[in-house]
Amino acid sequence: MASWIASDVKQRLALIKQESTQTQLQPQTIAVFAPKWSHFNAIQHYFEALGISSQRYNESEQVTPINSFIGQALFNHLSAKRLDFIEGNVAEFLEQ
Repeated sequence: MASWIASDVKQRLALIKQESTQTQLQPQTIAVFAPKWSHFNAIQHYFEALGISSQRYNESEQVTPINSFIGQALFNHLSAKRLDFIEGNVAEFLEQ
């Protein structure tokens, strides 16, 4: 699964880069959410193997983002649309 996610992200980044050169738009970022930090370890390994830079939130924080009010609202919103692909501006998608 982690290999597939990393390959899919690589394809999407290439497509975004190609479209940005045609339309002169700035490339967007891609977010990958994992329910546990341990799940992201494998994904991050494949990102590194494919030359995709990644950044993860600080694991030592006392408050897990999902436990916050905003984290819960985001989780509920994304759960309702879990099969949707977010293309373009993520902020606009979340505001819908």
